[in-house]
Amino acid sequence: MILSGKEILKHMGKEIIIEPFNEKRINLNSYNLSLANILS
Repeated sequence: MILSGKEILKHMGKEIIIEPFNEKRINLNSYNLSLANILS
């Protein structure tokens, strides 16, 4: 299933769980993930 950014927000906490969640990472067609705060 492909969801838009608006659909991701609508389903957050129900069918979609992202922890930690940061609303600034939502794009039009995706959610940007990161591996860690600091890479060494």
